[in-house]
Amino acid sequence: MQIAKIYHVSHGRTFPLTLTDKGPFRFEITELAPEALAELNPAEAGFQIFLIQAEEGAVQGLLEELRKHRRLDDYPKIIILPESEYRARYAEATLAARTLALDDSIRPEHLMTVLSLVLQQEYYRQTVYKLSRDSRQRSHLFETLMELARRELKSAREESAAFRSLVEYDASQKRFEDDLLAALENANVLRDAELLTMKRQLEATDRLSEYRERELRDARATISAAEAALDMSRRESLEREKIIGAMDRLRSFTDREMIELFNENQDLRARLGLPPRAP
Repeated sequence: MQIAKIYHVSHGRTFPLTLTDKGPFRFEITELAPEALAELNPAEAGFQIFLIQAEEGAVQGLLEELRKHRRLDDYPKIIILPESEYRARYAEATLAARTLALDDSIRPEHLMTVLSLVLQQEYYRQTVYKLSRDSRQRSHLFETLMELARRELKSAREESAAFRSLVEYDASQKRFEDDLLAALENANVLRDAELLTMKRQLEATDRLSEYRERELRDARATISAAEAALDMSRRESLEREKIIGAMDRLRSFTDREMIELFNENQDLRARLGLPPRAP
């Protein structure tokens, strides 16, 4: 199992992830203050990644510190910027060699995905470089053998055929080396494209979460308004029923009074000797 060494650079923060050995890698974390970068000399071999957490108001100084130490350019770096300064500092942060900039609102599971992707790309990169170095060594050995062959085959009848075979082999070796270099460049381009796509997906996921939370808040507000309107409608119905009841009672009182008044009038006509009025 190979060691993947992670240098966590921060002003006293704790490492933001819980790591377990994954695949062919065993993780090893080293905590560093930004000022300790001046004395850091990472090993040339192995897999080494920098995870840098910048504090609000200290981003400029941290970026200047990274630019001063050019020996760190060969190592992949993930720098986490304060969300308040992310837009203003993103371009400057990504000018540093092999640097990916994120903002500190990123969720731990997303950060772990980005870290794993960077480590995987570093593994492929070192594999391609190793193949390229091996190819160059074989090419140098072949050139030595070819020179000896030129001297020995000058007077031989089969010199032409042998020399042609060696030339073809030399050309194939050079084509193989060119293919390796092209593969390395393509791998770097794909790495940058994958990291950019991953970042956009993470941002889209965060925006979707915000939209869902906003929709839930709007739905709760709508339900509360509907309940309030329904409660008001119930109170209005009760008041309406009370008014109708009162009007019915008033109407019954009025009819009773008219009947009593008619009866009194009939009694008065009878006393006066007048004929009663038809009802």
